Amino acid sequence: MSDSQVIFVGSGINSLVGAALLAARGKRVLVLERSDRLGGCIRTEELFAGYQHEVLSSWYPLFIGSPGYAELKPALEKVGLQVLFSEYSTGLVRPDGSGLALKDLADTVRRLDALEPGDGQAIELMAKNMFGVMRR
Repeated sequence: MSDSQVIFVGSGINSLVGAALLAARGKRVLVLERSDRLGGCIRTEELFAGYQHEVLSSWYPLFIGSPGYAELKPALEKVGLQVLFSEYSTGLVRPDGSGLALKDLADTVRRLDALEPGDGQAIELMAKNMFGVMRR
């Protein structure tokens, strides 16, 4: 620990990416984690008997689209990382047990409006406002 140049406290995705990028640039990096596993909130849990769920897996697309992933991709693939994509990007499960898988914004708007009129259009407006602000 005494020869580390950079110390990260916590092993969430941002710490792991930061540590990997710095290590790739030749820095001596130490990541400290109080839990028994790395990854912070992103982890696999058996939430229901026999069903493995990727908790907070919605964060991985942000990583896959990042400059950090672009830089780390060759090394990650070399050690066996393979990123798989589903036809559906997200979904929801309602309290009554019914569910909905969603593909893209247009699909989401159409299907949410069919489920609850006005909800899809509200999501579309929110997305357009958010992504419009992000482009500025």
